[in-house]
Amino acid sequence: MQYREHKAVIDSCTRCAIECEMCLAHDMEVGDRMDCARANMDCARACWEAASALARDSGFSVHYCGHCAALCDGCAEVCGQYQDEHCKRCAEACRDCARACRSLAHSEVGA
Repeated sequence: MQYREHKAVIDSCTRCAIECEMCLAHDMEVGDRMDCARANMDCARACWEAASALARDSGFSVHYCGHCAALCDGCAEVCGQYQDEHCKRCAEACRDCARACRSLAHSEVGA
């Protein structure tokens, strides 16, 4: 894998991680959405790790992306329950990232 070939996926992971971090910050201020906060923490971490693996051309990038897609799906489901703008942005970024990571993972393993 090459960094330039996967820049769109790296950008999608980075955008998602940032949206999750911002949603988490709001959740921590409000304090009544621990389900959302936990999903945001898990998802942001997976997105940062996938972006990092892709950027350094790790041989495990496909696995990171598969893991990231699964966590993004879960986070989008949790954030999608709320009507706040930050939750809507987060859920959208998670869905986009899940699609990008899943597509890359499937194309790399030939599935």
